[in-house]
Amino acid sequence: MAANQNDVLADLQRQMADMTAELNRLKAAQPQEEDAVAAAVRAQEHRQGAILASFLKSPLKLHKEVNPDHVVLSFNSANWAQWEESIDGTLQYAFSLTESMIKKSNNFTDLATEYNHAISSLMRNTIEKSLLGIIKAAGHKTAKAIFEALKLKCERSDRRHKIDLLTTLLELANNRGLANEVTVSAWAKVNTELEQSKVTVDELVGILLQMNYKPAIGTELTKFEFTVDQNLNEKKSPSFADVATVIQSASGKVNKKQTDHGPMDLDRIQAFNQRPKGKYVTPQRRNSVD
Repeated sequence: MAANQNDVLADLQRQMADMTAELNRLKAAQPQEEDAVAAAVRAQEHRQGAILASFLKSPLKLHKEVNPDHVVLSFNSANWAQWEESIDGTLQYAFSLTESMIKKSNNFTDLATEYNHAISSLMRNTIEKSLLGIIKAAGHKTAKAIFEALKLKCERSDRRHKIDLLTTLLELANNRGLANEVTVSAWAKVNTELEQSKVTVDELVGILLQMNYKPAIGTELTKFEFTVDQNLNEKKSPSFADVATVIQSASGKVNKKQTDHGPMDLDRIQAFNQRPKGKYVTPQRRNSVD
């Protein structure tokens, strides 16, 4: 009996010794694991610091590494969305951000001097010389001022450019002549620019509605078109619903002529109904377009 008790006691002592050894092993391993995590964090911080330093030293060089296509903003704003996306991608990479810097309401506000200089340098070196001339003439130097000036100029003309592209597309579709060596390339060019503009089907149908909508007889045509164009210019990438709402609102606001039309009114209406299809020109541009 005593022998059995001694065996039990010895077994318990061995278990206690094993538990003590395991606890000691865990205590010894914990600092090593913490050191490994800390080392990984320090390595990540060092990498992020190196990327930011590289951006501050040469913004354009890092931008080209992040964006091999190196988008240069054109004067006609055809690639505004693509340029904006490429700049935003570089800034997110350089500043280790998980969300857009450009789309923040306080973007480029309260930047340190070196950051401001680097970002403004990047913008100036990724736009066409004609746009750069406008920026210099206006005296814009900070990243915020440069971006807002470019956005004001390019976003407003972005819709006009889409209208021009769609007009060209309709002209190609309505061309009943025989194809020649430039036919396919002309279609390819329009297709490429439409892709770059990132126009959606919803927005495209809205543009078609604006181009082809004929207001009711008696509507003050010029006033109607100015009202529609002005309201749509205030929206970014207006949808079909936006266009329909603006048109309905404009139809109700513009002055109506009398129901009985004189010869001049009938001539104007007939001329409007017979205008070339697909040749929409916004009111503001008609004086400069043949």
